[in-house]
Amino acid sequence: MSHTTALNSLRHLWPRALLCGLWALAMLFLPMAGSAEPRQQISAASPAVLLSVGRLLVPGRRMEAGHQRHYRESCSATLLAPEDGEPASLILTAWHCLEYHTDLTDEITFVIQASTGERLQRRVRAVSTGGGMSADWSLMRLQEPLPTDTVSTARIARGAALAPGSRVIMAGFSRDRGLGEAGQVLTFHRDCRVVARSNDDVATDCLAYRGASGGAVFSVDSGRLVGVISRGDSRENSIFVPVSRILGRERGLSGRR
Repeated sequence: MSHTTALNSLRHLWPRALLCGLWALAMLFLPMAGSAEPRQQISAASPAVLLSVGRLLVPGRRMEAGHQRHYRESCSATLLAPEDGEPASLILTAWHCLEYHTDLTDEITFVIQASTGERLQRRVRAVSTGGGMSADWSLMRLQEPLPTDTVSTARIARGAALAPGSRVIMAGFSRDRGLGEAGQVLTFHRDCRVVARSNDDVATDCLAYRGASGGAVFSVDSGRLVGVISRGDSRENSIFVPVSRILGRERGLSGRR
């Protein structure tokens, strides 16, 4: 696919059923392709900010063949850095991860690795969303905030240009059977590039599989959060929503309970 047409072409992936089908096919056939794996698993040598990315476990319900089916969506989310002195209480994920969460009594769980290596779990709820694939982002609040001396947090980039050629890192809990280990291990594509952008979305040559949705995109130069992973083709293009679309919203929510 030409990079100059990547953004327009990937817009055809907005229907959720098509997106899931393409991701599933890619996970089956890509491991046999023999191409070099551009991603890495998280390690002690990885940038510390990557540990701000956690798993988001979302119980959902949808109709299939006239019957309601219960299932669990596994996505990614990023713990945002709070105002100085405050505990971390907000995470950023993709709107489509919550699309089928229709019963508010079904609890959504965020899981993140602490600095000690322990996995911490918090219940979360959505407090502001884009409301659709055309604005595929959601801010959620932890029911119990996390002290910033126990976890990594991501600082949002403000005024980032993100022109084609900008270097980024894309990180999430991909559910591929390779490095992602079915969503159990955080993987990241380091030093990939922005290839196209519109007013709403940014296309990259980063590799991310299903499950990485809602994960983080960081600037290589600043180490700050520049976007949230939205969708892709699991082969050569992934699209993210730039954080410029949520600027100001997280500040307005950070002090509320």
